[in-house]
Amino acid sequence: MAANLFYKLPKELISLIFKAMDSTKDLLNLILASRHCQKIFAEAPNIVLLRRLKSAVPPLLWSEFCAANFVLSNFHPVTDPNLLGADEENMDAFLERYFGPPDAAFELPRSMESVAAAHKLHCAISSSIVDLTQKMALEAHRLCGSIDDDSDDSDQESQTEGGLCDEASLETKISETEQVRLYRAFLRFEIYARLFRPAHRDGEVQDYQGETQFRKFLSHFAPWEVEEITTVHQYLADIVENSMEEMDRDFEAEVRRLAAKAAREKAMRQTPAPAYAWTNFAQMDATPLLQFSNEHRWVSIGYVSSITASGIVYLSAFARSDKTARFTCLRRLNDTWGPFLTDALPSHYVGGKPVFGFSTTRPRRRFVPFNPFREVPAPVGPPDGSPESPTAPNQGYVCHMARTGGYLQVADLKWAQLRQLGCVFWDAARLGTGVLREAICEVEHGNYVPRVAAFPRMGRAPEGAINHIRLPVGDYWRLEQEFGALRAE
Repeated sequence: MAANLFYKLPKELISLIFKAMDSTKDLLNLILASRHCQKIFAEAPNIVLLRRLKSAVPPLLWSEFCAANFVLSNFHPVTDPNLLGADEENMDAFLERYFGPPDAAFELPRSMESVAAAHKLHCAISSSIVDLTQKMALEAHRLCGSIDDDSDDSDQESQTEGGLCDEASLETKISETEQVRLYRAFLRFEIYARLFRPAHRDGEVQDYQGETQFRKFLSHFAPWEVEEITTVHQYLADIVENSMEEMDRDFEAEVRRLAAKAAREKAMRQTPAPAYAWTNFAQMDATPLLQFSNEHRWVSIGYVSSITASGIVYLSAFARSDKTARFTCLRRLNDTWGPFLTDALPSHYVGGKPVFGFSTTRPRRRFVPFNPFREVPAPVGPPDGSPESPTAPNQGYVCHMARTGGYLQVADLKWAQLRQLGCVFWDAARLGTGVLREAICEVEHGNYVPRVAAFPRMGRAPEGAINHIRLPVGDYWRLEQEFGALRAE
């Protein structure tokens, strides 16, 4: 009955309703309401979606959003590991325009392909912001002792279900300035990642050295702006490391299962198998199972960082994928890694010139599942007379992170903990009250050290636990097929 009513409405009126809708869910419901609405939407879907995008993206960031979409549409896709993010000539042309005068700003093409890619980017950023803010809230509650560190993840979420909705929550009434800071950080990280992603070609990794990345891109931003990007990098590195550690556990469990099976068969066999029918896990770094070796732990941090260069769109889909798909991705990227943000920030200065050296991704907390579907209250404007501005460093950075006067290292444990709390994103009113203020005080007084395991992937590797185990050659070969690196062609 309701579907028939739409046929009585003029086509022009339905088109105006489409363009005026702010909610993607309501837009979809209207499209599906009747065939008449579907036909009208199909005549110019790009115009309707573009209008929806412009109302969803913070106005201050529209030009940067268009620049990010330009990178996504014009440079090599993440799914091709044999191509660099961008060749130097095209990169320089893009960056000259990106950092150029306002009259050179990017605009979004009206083609359906471009608008669809832009919608995909916006959805990836929006869902990641929801997930990131939830994890920051959980971390603040942990530091304040309101969540038991030994409880599992479902218990932790239930413990904060009420707390995340009161004045102590990080997710309550995210202001417009906070929303802009968060959205901008993801946008700039996506641009940075797509430009400088390492690649594997002709048997060698091709990449841009850290100094080049800093000179061409990061040095154009103030330290507090780079700190926003670094916080997103830390969040994505955590997603990657969670899957890597899950893969380590599955690999070690499978080795022990196969060892127990081989022992039972050996006991039942009347004549022992020849020595050449068995093998061990010596020199794993020279085999397709190198990811599980002790040697790989020394490069694992840089490896994780380079995987984050796959970008927001790719990694948000990665986080939603099932275990098999995530493991396949990690195996495929195993030998496609090189310098990224961990190598692109100056470690110190000599004679006023930056010096670059290998750093590391952040120390990790307990695993918190990716959950972008939590409802977050709509942004609200700052109170009248508020000094908050998204174009200036927030009080969290000024009061707690600006003392060094330069770019903050990815590896430093204290900065890593402040990043877990989103210190660089929040307004002064949020930073000065409730659980967030208490959590920052914990960090400032050094009370976070016993709670955080520093650099876990630099420690024990599966090789250390299984190097005494011998398996039949056939079982070892099957392990390589199931868990080994998938070499780039």
